[in-house]
Amino acid sequence: MRVLLLHNPTAGSGDHSRERLTRLLASRGHTVSYRDIKSDGITPKDASEVDLIAIAGGDGTVGKAFRAFIDADRPFAIIPLGTANNVARSLNVPLGAEDGFGWLDGAEECQIDVGVARGPWGTRLFFEAVGIGPLAEMMQAGKAADFNPEEKQHFGAEAPQRLVRDAYPQDWQVRADGQDLSGDMILLEVLNMPITGPNLPLGPSGCFDDGRLCLSILRAPGQESFAHWLAGSRERPATGLERLNAKRVELVWKGEALRIDDDLPEPPDEAAKVVIALAPQKLRVLIPKENGGV
Repeated sequence: MRVLLLHNPTAGSGDHSRERLTRLLASRGHTVSYRDIKSDGITPKDASEVDLIAIAGGDGTVGKAFRAFIDADRPFAIIPLGTANNVARSLNVPLGAEDGFGWLDGAEECQIDVGVARGPWGTRLFFEAVGIGPLAEMMQAGKAADFNPEEKQHFGAEAPQRLVRDAYPQDWQVRADGQDLSGDMILLEVLNMPITGPNLPLGPSGCFDDGRLCLSILRAPGQESFAHWLAGSRERPATGLERLNAKRVELVWKGEALRIDDDLPEPPDEAAKVVIALAPQKLRVLIPKENGGV
């Protein structure tokens, strides 16, 4: 198989050099074309003569590659090397490269939904979530601090609970498929993947390919329950949240911290409308055969 390997050499930690990744893929009979996604330019033409696009990095690298090659009509394989790896975890892809990519043999292809968020920034595709509230505030603080991977992991473990406990409800105007959900909220996450932020399973396991977005809303009555869940193992389903599905979400953005995957748009000078929906495209992504039922 002809593989285009898109690699972020600074992702996470551990040994994932260009040489090692290329050698592991070549040892399984693949012909590898390499791109350093941090320094090499990538264009849709790069995918024209390959059979598979392999993305070696974290969620930011995955999003960058998905956006660059969304119209390439090639399957993707994720080699998760980052800190959170939310997209890979949502798809049950093995973390790291320790198994030598053996899971690629006989992997199954699924088609995942692509989100699109329109607002003052223009139009932006997303793959994980659009959110306002504590998780966006956490991302804002984390980017300002410029943590190393170990510090980032520690911050992701302790910051959500603290930010949720200290948060005050705000009056947000939100509509989902025409239904008015407006009122005091603490957190709003519009999810395309079940796992977001610092590995928080806020959505149902199948929400990446069902043609709908999943909304997770936290209001004051659920604040203590959700904060208690954040303080625990976070493995069981989150408590305290309202959940519903929708194909189109509209909200009025008044300048609160707002995130689109790992991007933080500049706040507007005045209240602005944001529309969140699904793009017409889907992405072809390989998943391990034994997880074909996810």
